[in-house]
Amino acid sequence: MVGFLFFCFAGMVVFSAVAVVISSNPVYAVLSLILTFFISSVLFILLGAELVAMLLVVVYVGAVAVLFLFVVMMLDMDFVKSSHGFVRYYPICVALATALFGCATYAIFHTKAAFIRGIGEAGASAMGNVFLIGSQMYTKYFYAFQMSGILLLVASIGALVLTVRSKAVKSRKQNVYAQVDRSSKVELCSPAVCKGIEDID
Repeated sequence: MVGFLFFCFAGMVVFSAVAVVISSNPVYAVLSLILTFFISSVLFILLGAELVAMLLVVVYVGAVAVLFLFVVMMLDMDFVKSSHGFVRYYPICVALATALFGCATYAIFHTKAAFIRGIGEAGASAMGNVFLIGSQMYTKYFYAFQMSGILLLVASIGALVLTVRSKAVKSRKQNVYAQVDRSSKVELCSPAVCKGIEDID
């Protein structure tokens, strides 16, 4: 019964992920992404990884996906104009998806059975789920964990550099102090109607 539910939810994940890619409306794409995260958390619960499931819901759905949704809704993009130039990228997307599917299929069918059995034994051990993940993350995969943090930091800095405009770019600015500054040679004293200013000797 658990295996049947697992494959049902796995199929739902595939369909919702495809909806994220092919949806022309960004709001619908983000909603499909949230649905994908929820169903993926159900898959992790069926696998016995409750901590990963809760992290997926809290971090991705509660923070990242909701932030994407608010940003997309606040930008108020023109969905019709933004979807015109996407059709020409369909062949590239299909080629990349086929290559990714081939790599995943090769990895699944060429994985050693001892490795899969070791994962099952680790999950079924007496240690708790949190302790097991923490011990593996900070002992066996410590360097990979640190490198992933560095990659996220570099991505954040790159996003800031790309979004913040450089000061070297010429742009029109308003100098308020120069506009309100009064010269010592030109003064406006009780001006008459329809007359300008006069020079002070």
